[in-house]
Amino acid sequence: MKLKFKSSQFQDIWVTSDTHFGHANILKFQPNRNFATIKDMDNYLINEWNQKVKPNDIVIHIGDVSWYKPSETGEILQRLPGLKFLVKGNHNRPEFGDYFINWSEYAEITIDNQHIVAMHYPILEWNRSHHGSFHVHGHVHGRNLQHEIGCSLGRIMDVGIDANPNVTLFNYKDIRSKLEAIDYRNGFRLGAGY
Repeated sequence: MKLKFKSSQFQDIWVTSDTHFGHANILKFQPNRNFATIKDMDNYLINEWNQKVKPNDIVIHIGDVSWYKPSETGEILQRLPGLKFLVKGNHNRPEFGDYFINWSEYAEITIDNQHIVAMHYPILEWNRSHHGSFHVHGHVHGRNLQHEIGCSLGRIMDVGIDANPNVTLFNYKDIRSKLEAIDYRNGFRLGAGY
């Protein structure tokens, strides 16, 4: 999927991943999801989304939307404002795509001439990574991959709910500000594919 946006056309652009609506075990695995019940977590995430996202905002969800059946997931997604795009994760059903404007397993996005590669899984090299492009992903639930690997990976960011200290969506302006501060020329390099 290729997407191109100008921020001046939209009030805001939001990016998120790994909401895991209806996933009871996520409460055991993710200590920052400090909720008594899965319904409490679902309601919190829905309220956060509804407080932040306006009807004409862009929302790019990078996978693992829900553990509910498609009908229950659809009920939740219909309550969430925004023009929604999905980059499929490993816990999504094909029917979830019905609630998004477009969906695919990989996306190249341009926002105000900034190239972004979106994929549910983190990847070490992505298109134009050696020219300053961003890579946004989920799947790792806030783990610090750069620390685990022991080197800079460049302009890469986990945009999952669990990577945000407030357990909420990321605003694209904040993503851009954080990633522009990273010198992409010192990032991880596998080869000379640039």
